[in-house]
Amino acid sequence: MTDEIRSLICSAADDDLPRIWAIAMEEMRRRDLVRSSNNPVADIAEALVAKRLGLTLAPKVARGYDAEGPDGRRYQVKSRRLTKQNASRQLGFLRKLEMREFDALVAVIFDAQLDVLEMWEIPYDVVVEHAKYVPTVNGHRVFAKTPMTSDPRVISHPV
Repeated sequence: MTDEIRSLICSAADDDLPRIWAIAMEEMRRRDLVRSSNNPVADIAEALVAKRLGLTLAPKVARGYDAEGPDGRRYQVKSRRLTKQNASRQLGFLRKLEMREFDALVAVIFDAQLDVLEMWEIPYDVVVEHAKYVPTVNGHRVFAKTPMTSDPRVISHPV
C-alpha cells in the first residue's frame, strides 16, 4: 500500500499536495490519531504513548502535561522526527520547568516515515539535571540522547 500511495502523491500536481496533506489531517483528526491541526508529529506521539503505556490523554487545555497514568502520575510527551535534512535530537522546549507540572517526560524518536525508533521514560529529576535554560525562548531545551538517555533512572521502552 505504501508504494501505491507514494506513487499517487509523487504524480500529484504541486497545487494538489497541500490539499492532500489537509485531507490526510482531517482524516487523522476524525480517527482521533491527532488532536490538533498543527504539525501532527506531537499529536501522533501523544496518542502512541498513551496507548503503549496505558495512559489517558489529558484534556487539550491541560498545562504542563499530556497524559495521566491510572496512579495519577503525569507525563509530558516530547518527540522528534529524524530526516535526512535534520537529524537533530532536540525535543520541544519545556516551559515553566520549575513548576514541576509532570512526573516524567516520555521522549519519542521517529524515523522519517514516523516509525518509532526509540522511546524513553525520563523522570522529572533527570530532565531537570540535563535541561538547559534558553532565555530567548523562555524555556528549557533537552535532547533525546546520552548522557540523559543513558541515566540508570531512565526507562527505555521497546519499540
